[in-house]
Amino acid sequence: MKSKFYYIGLNLFIPGVGQIAAKRYVRGALQILGSIGSVFWLAAEVAMPFIEFYNSNLEGELPKLNVSSLLIPILLFVAILLWSIIDLMFEINKTNCEKIEDNQ
Repeated sequence: MKSKFYYIGLNLFIPGVGQIAAKRYVRGALQILGSIGSVFWLAAEVAMPFIEFYNSNLEGELPKLNVSSLLIPILLFVAILLWSIIDLMFEINKTNCEKIEDNQ
């Protein structure tokens, strides 16, 4: 069995990949979908003011980004990342303890 740091390292790239590698498919899929959704949400929050500015024939001042609307998807992504790491730490330890008890 691979160490828990291997699975946590996978989660640092995309939250949920470590769960899928550890054969926890439902949690991994939820975390991947949540993290991708939060990234798309952030991209939409950044792009929409500029799209509206472009559609208004570039009239007026450049749009200003609302920091509070950017903070929510960023915090959601960080929460999903922390959830995936903490979940792996507890699940890997529990799985290792069950395997040790089965071998004795």
